[in-house]
Amino acid sequence: DFTDKTDDDLRRMSPWVLRVELDKPLLYVKKIKMEEIAKEIGEEYGADLNVEVTDDNADEMVVRIRIVNDTPFNSGQTDEGGNLMDDQPEVGQEDDIFLKRLEKS
Repeated sequence: DFTDKTDDDLRRMSPWVLRVELDKPLLYVKKIKMEEIAKEIGEEYGADLNVEVTDDNADEMVVRIRIVNDTPFNSGQTDEGGNLMDDQPEVGQEDDIFLKRLEKS
C-alpha cells in the first residue's frame, strides 16, 4: 500500500512508472484477480519492483510498476551553498530501458 511507504522507500523508487491497463472483461472470464497478478509479479521479481494494482471493482484494471533501487535517489545531502547534491546523476537512467523490456514480455 502506498501509504505504508516511508520517505526513504519513496526515494528508492524509480521516477519511471510502467502503467499497464488490462482488459476487464477478459480478466472476469478467466477469473483472474488483480492481487493475483501483483503476487505473481512479486514472486518473479521480489523486492526489486514495486507493484500497485487497482481494485477488482475499478472501472479500469491498471497495474503500476516501479523499480526499487538499492540506494535512494537524491539522498538529501546539501553542499556548502545549501543546494542538493546529485552524487549519482545517472541513477535511474537505465530504469526506463528495463521497464520497456518488461512491458514487451
